[in-house]
Amino acid sequence: MHRPDGRHRLGDRADVAQPELAVEFDASQGTVLWIISIYAISLAALLLPLGAIGDRWGRRPVLLTGLAVFAVVSAAAGLATSTEVMLVARLLSGVARR
Repeated sequence: MHRPDGRHRLGDRADVAQPELAVEFDASQGTVLWIISIYAISLAALLLPLGAIGDRWGRRPVLLTGLAVFAVVSAAAGLATSTEVMLVARLLSGVARR
C-alpha cells in the first residue's frame, strides 16, 4: 500500500478490510490492529530462523510445507467466526509465509 508521500508501507490487504473486520467480529480498534499486525510480526520474527531450517532440511520441503500450512490457515482465516480464530490464523499464516 502506498502512503501519501509515495513510499510503501508494511502491511497486507487486511488493512483494507478494517471496517469490515471491526463489524464482523464486533472487535475494538486495538483488536483489529492486532489482526492486521500479527501477520507481519510473525513473518519478521521468524524470517531468519526458518531460513536456517530451510538451509538445513532443504528449501523445497520447507517451501512445500509452508505452502500447505499457508493454504490451510488462510482458509481458516476466511472461515473464522471469532477474533481468537482470526488472530491464530493470521499468526500461523505469517509463520507459513516464510
